[in-house]
Amino acid sequence: INFITAHVVYLTCGFHHGFRAGGGENDVRRGNVKLYKTTTDKAELLIENLETAQSFLSRAKGLLGRKEMSAQQALWIKPCNNIHTFFMSFAIDCVFLDKEMKIRNIVPDVTPYKLIGPFWKSSSVIEFK
Repeated sequence: INFITAHVVYLTCGFHHGFRAGGGENDVRRGNVKLYKTTTDKAELLIENLETAQSFLSRAKGLLGRKEMSAQQALWIKPCNNIHTFFMSFAIDCVFLDKEMKIRNIVPDVTPYKLIGPFWKSSSVIEFK
């Protein structure tokens, strides 16, 4: 997904310049979270379905076993500062975030059977197709 054009962007749970993950804590557990790119006067929906992986098992599985992922899906793995794409069947784009939800690293087009990271200042990653 090619939506990051600025040098300083961030993901946050409130409206600010940058990105916003919409939905409360109950929505996160249900997987009903959306990702927005925000400015002072508007919010642009980027991802309709931002799934979260927070348990040990869901983080370990990640996107393994999926044959496809739509352009409106992404997986937010937290905590996480490195990933692998072993046994995956498609390439992904990765955005690594720190604890303040600021983007620390962007790694586009990660093909299957790669190791990425660790990025020491990162605490989570969003994986896109």
